[in-house]
Amino acid sequence: MPEDTNKDDDRHSTHVFSNEEVAKIKEASRKSDTHVFSSDEVNEIKEASKKLK
Repeated sequence: MPEDTNKDDDRHSTHVFSNEEVAKIKEASRKSDTHVFSSDEVNEIKEASKKLK
């Protein structure tokens, strides 16, 4: 069924944050009103995105 495959592809192109990632973002948000991602955080996000593609 090709339709199902397409739905799966759509799901993979959307990054769903894990609970751990959400916790990190919330923690960072508490530290300041404007959160600037550190290089490490940016790399973690890029790495997570690569895994899903």
